[in-house]
Amino acid sequence: MDATEEYKTLRQEILDWYTREVNLITFGFTATAAILGYGFTAQGTNPNPNPLVFLVPILILGLILVQLNNSISSILTISVYIRVFIECKSDGPKWETTIDALRNHFRKQKRFHLVTLLTEIQYALASIGMGMICVLLAFYYDSSKQYYWISVMIGLAWLAWSVVWFRPLLRATSGQFERDLRKTYEELKARGISTNG
Repeated sequence: MDATEEYKTLRQEILDWYTREVNLITFGFTATAAILGYGFTAQGTNPNPNPLVFLVPILILGLILVQLNNSISSILTISVYIRVFIECKSDGPKWETTIDALRNHFRKQKRFHLVTLLTEIQYALASIGMGMICVLLAFYYDSSKQYYWISVMIGLAWLAWSVVWFRPLLRATSGQFERDLRKTYEELKARGISTNG
């Protein structure tokens, strides 16, 4: 495969990752809203309401955090590969080099977290916030306090899960993941490992 075809294939893979990410977020947030809506309805109509229904979306939101990490690491891995092995020796389009320069520009201005090109961090924050709302709703609707400890344990587990899966996203947002990956790719390139094997 020549460099142009490889470039197009890898760029398409990045776009496919973004598409899957948007589809997952759409499904996850829609399913969360539907479950919460059902929970509100059930609390008002059921003589013995179960507030644990509000905790069900945490499973979906937790999987979203995992997928966001997979997505950003794959996208950035492909992006750095394109920059190191293809764009540096090509006269063609340099999308990934330009996007990287823009991200670095925002990082230097300390505006990167407000005007981010990595939408994964925004999706992750929304997922974590929605998970916390689910836990608070479970507490609020547990009038008999019979599910109190289950809610506490799930709430603590959600906080731990959020921290574990949010930290790699912060590393990616800071640019550290790309810098480390670029260093590794440059070392491989210096040892004679190229796109042709």
